[in-house]
Amino acid sequence: MAFKIKTTEIDLGQTAIENLFITDFMTAANGTFVKVYLLGYHYAQSGHTKFNNESLAKQLDIAIEDVVNAWDFWAGKNIVVCTQVEAHHSKHNFDVQFLSIRELYVQSNFPQLPETQQSEEQPTQSDRVFSAMSNPIIKEMLAAVQYIVRRMLTPQETTRILDWMTHYKMDPDMIERAFFITYEERKIQDFQFNYVEGILVKWYDKRILSMDALEAYAAEFDQRHLSYKQIYQALGVNNRTVSAGDKEVIDRWFDDDGYDLEFLIFVIKEATKRTLNPNMNYMQKVIQNIKENGDTTIEGATQYFEAKKNAPQENTKKEYSKSVKKTKFQNFDQTTIADMSQDEMQEILKRKAQQRLANRGKKQ
Repeated sequence: MAFKIKTTEIDLGQTAIENLFITDFMTAANGTFVKVYLLGYHYAQSGHTKFNNESLAKQLDIAIEDVVNAWDFWAGKNIVVCTQVEAHHSKHNFDVQFLSIRELYVQSNFPQLPETQQSEEQPTQSDRVFSAMSNPIIKEMLAAVQYIVRRMLTPQETTRILDWMTHYKMDPDMIERAFFITYEERKIQDFQFNYVEGILVKWYDKRILSMDALEAYAAEFDQRHLSYKQIYQALGVNNRTVSAGDKEVIDRWFDDDGYDLEFLIFVIKEATKRTLNPNMNYMQKVIQNIKENGDTTIEGATQYFEAKKNAPQENTKKEYSKSVKKTKFQNFDQTTIADMSQDEMQEILKRKAQQRLANRGKKQ
């Protein structure tokens, strides 16, 4: 397999993106942030000056806040610089300058070269690492990470971890937990640091920024999955993964309708006794009927099932008999047979036999 580019005779222009952005930054970023960066970079490289953050938001069909958050993210990665426009006081109006990622890479890895010396106004990478190591909590976290990855962290990796703490507002123990999940629980073999950052991005999107919040989320997540399993068991399904559609129905029962698990299991078990094909669609109808009765408790469900049990059955046989033409066998009156003597029955059979013979003669 190979990736190739077909040559073309038509040139409508192109936007050149640095390889380091694709390999080191794009893979760990939110998709919306990547789109904002690429479109903004395109405008900057093309020399367009009439576009602003509102234009980006409109063209990408996203909220202006998402555009601002994207620039905050990339500014935290030190690959763009955002400068507020003095003529405007809105937080949405600022200039964005794209920095050379290649130059930043050289500055980070070869600080001894005179042409790549950083400004005295900005702390060097060594200064940041030294400052972090003076904080006992961060120092303990970095030591724990080194133990998990089974090697010393490079200055670049340490700086990247410090950036995570700043950009995603994560506590040090959250960073340690993300590394433990990546290396110990899931045993990721390639691009581990990108995987760690991916975990942090998901937590940040869910506003899980501390261990207390993470433990609460994990408990709720585990309890919900246990509820899925118990509801499937009540349906008589034991060895099947809960489908996405059924999860959506169950989540709606819990989150929108506020039903408790005990009530749902009771209703499902009782409803299962009354059908040969128990499924979630049937259960939805039953639970909706109970809801319409106005009492979504076990007592209310019990009354509903009792009422269904004691309700008079419709005379379906009578209705069916009106619509279906009776056969000769169905028209035969069985009550007259009991009143006949043996000789009378023999006489009837004899006449029937003679009639059949006569009918055959006519056909011949």
